[in-house]
Amino acid sequence: MEPDGARWGFSRVKNEGDKKALLSVLKTMSQATPRLTWIMYDESNGGHELVLKGGSSVGSG
Repeated sequence: MEPDGARWGFSRVKNEGDKKALLSVLKTMSQATPRLTWIMYDESNGGHELVLKGGSSVGSG
C-alpha cells in the first residue's frame, strides 16, 4: 500500500563511496523535511531497508 502523495525516486550508485554520499544527502533532506518519512531500499544487499525521519534512522529491516 502506498499513501496518497507518496513519491518514488531511484539512484544508482557505483561503489561504497557513492552510497555513503547518497545517504548523506538523503539524511540532510530528511532533516529539512522532518514531517516526512524516507524509506530507502538497497537491492545490493538482499533488500535491506533504512527508514529516516528528521535526519535520524527510525527503523531498518
